[in-house]
Amino acid sequence: MTARKLQPFMRNIAIYERIGEGVQRRYRVRLLGSGIVQFYGELTGKSFEDAIPANFLPRWYAISDVPLLSHKPVRYVCAPTPSTNPIWSPSICARRSNRAAD
Repeated sequence: MTARKLQPFMRNIAIYERIGEGVQRRYRVRLLGSGIVQFYGELTGKSFEDAIPANFLPRWYAISDVPLLSHKPVRYVCAPTPSTNPIWSPSICARRSNRAAD
């Protein structure tokens, strides 16, 4: 996969860096596409702990752990549902297989 092939999707790409292992792990936002920034705000360079309310961290960690556990790229398609804080709790989130990466 080249950057040229990814270009049409860049506005919707998020890249996180995991630092540490197990319960000591942390994630840092390395890159957010402009479409994601419009929804969540600019989080590039921030850790999850600095950017996400604590009660939503377990879900964000679980979703972010999947690509590392499966050793494959992961594509999520999420739609927030009405709640008191829909920005941080996408409750409809399906993991989609990327046929090109399989």
